[in-house]
Amino acid sequence: MPIAVRSWTTGLLASVVVSTSAVAQRAREPEELVLALGLIDRGLHAEAIPRLEAFLERQPRHRRAGEAWYRLGVCQVETDASDRAVDSFRRALRTNGFELEAEARYRLATTLQPGDPGAARGEFEALLERIDESHYLRAAALFGRGECERDTGQDEKAARSFLEAADSAAHLGGDAQRYGFFGGLEAGLALLRLEQFGKARRVFELVRRHHGDHERIAEVHYFEGDAAYRAGDRAAAANAWRACVAAGGAHEADARCGLAWCLADAGDSASALEAFAAVVERFPASAAARRARLEVGRLAHRGGDHARTVRVLDALLDDSELG
Repeated sequence: MPIAVRSWTTGLLASVVVSTSAVAQRAREPEELVLALGLIDRGLHAEAIPRLEAFLERQPRHRRAGEAWYRLGVCQVETDASDRAVDSFRRALRTNGFELEAEARYRLATTLQPGDPGAARGEFEALLERIDESHYLRAAALFGRGECERDTGQDEKAARSFLEAADSAAHLGGDAQRYGFFGGLEAGLALLRLEQFGKARRVFELVRRHHGDHERIAEVHYFEGDAAYRAGDRAAAANAWRACVAAGGAHEADARCGLAWCLADAGDSASALEAFAAVVERFPASAAARRARLEVGRLAHRGGDHARTVRVLDALLDDSELG
């Protein structure tokens, strides 16, 4: 998830970085830098790299050397040279008078994140210490810190960071509001992993209330139902899962299984059996269908329908052999 979220932040950073001086001002700058900036403006990152490297080799102490290192790092990220980009961003941050420190540190953190989330978390933390609550990157940095904590098994810290990201997004407004949805969703998932089901349910409920028209709201409905079911509130779980089914999407089969379990828990074994069978029929290739087959077999056996039980077991054995 980060990933849909990350895409807009990258675009926003690009608008800050690529917004360059007017043509007249550029004319007074070194030729290699001017050419590199023009190439970056056109999205030609690979072509800009040798220009920036030439500028930095010839004028390493130029007043815009820090910016050039930063832009070089961006170009390297865009051309899949992330290891080199890390060094470029760090060089930019060591340059005196560098004005894009927040952007460079955010880029450094996101570049480190896939391979070294621990180091990335340190960079996000350093960024958060240097910017105030109104900075446009604050929600993104809080979310990134939460991702690093999640990916290193620190779910309690991750839940707090994701909730802070959602709160920051609400205050910042604009494009940052996207972190309101994703921060809440990830916080709820972290709380589910911590088995804090009541808290998770409340978080998912808040996400649903504030972002009910989001394209991934069905996912929130499903996990809200999951949290409610695990907290022992079958009625609330059924309501959330019905909303997930109505919205459709990737979690519909799981939500239908959840509704079937609610029927089984209520003692309506016949309706539960048919509900599980419907999951198998409608979503035969899904992981939910395999779980549903097991429940059909179990309920058929309990109801004395041994022929159906045998058919289900045969189907499960066939699936195992195919798998």
